[in-house]
Amino acid sequence: MSGTPRFSVVTITRNNLAGVQSTWRSVAEQDCRDFEWVVVDGASTDGTVAWLDELTDARIAARSAPDEGIYDAMNKGLARAVGQIVVFMNAGDRFANATTLSEVDADQHTRHWPWAFGRMDIVNDKGVVIDSNGTSPFRSQQLRLGMQSIGHQAAFFTRDLVNAVGAFHPEFGIEADQEWMQRAARIHPPAFLNKGLAVAAAGGVSFGGDPCAFVDAAQHMRRAHQDPFGGSWAIDGLVTSLLRLRKRAGYSLWRLRRGSEG
Repeated sequence: MSGTPRFSVVTITRNNLAGVQSTWRSVAEQDCRDFEWVVVDGASTDGTVAWLDELTDARIAARSAPDEGIYDAMNKGLARAVGQIVVFMNAGDRFANATTLSEVDADQHTRHWPWAFGRMDIVNDKGVVIDSNGTSPFRSQQLRLGMQSIGHQAAFFTRDLVNAVGAFHPEFGIEADQEWMQRAARIHPPAFLNKGLAVAAAGGVSFGGDPCAFVDAAQHMRRAHQDPFGGSWAIDGLVTSLLRLRKRAGYSLWRLRRGSEG
């Protein structure tokens, strides 16, 4: 394709042919056609490479090679993306509807934000929404404490912001996207789009684990950045312990509600 696309949709995948096909269907049906699809495949052996080779759309830029994990692959995608706005839509993820990109495009032209996020719905294997995040406006302390998470599938970043933030730091594990967005928020707080922008399947690496994972990861990030909450590691530790209790209680109530609905 010629020229700079409005959007770069970056997808990482490894041995998830059905997932990457689902993601491509969602990307291809967008009524905004000004995009590139950057696929970073981690040397799949399940037919993904052959399927990608069969695609003839000039907006697709796919490569397959071994990588060192999710965020190494996402960094490779980030380096290859040339669009004005970047979004990470990994294998199995999809946009909320066929107008998502055009809605984001219009909002960015109106409000001129460097980055923005909206709601991401998490669905079970029957397509039923079982949880959501990104449902309220940004609060820096909530993200800093791990009490708010932003799905990278529902977050959009301008090229200038991406260049300013730099690469993901894989040493933060599955929370490296949250750490990246904390760095982004220090440069400029995100705009909030009060609508669904993405859908992700439960069971991915960030879903279904320890309910305190975000709280613990947030403390790890504060330690790495030498940024204790309240200016003291003693206060930080106390607050983290209280937040862990709150998270566990909330998770137990959520499980009870889900059980009663089932």
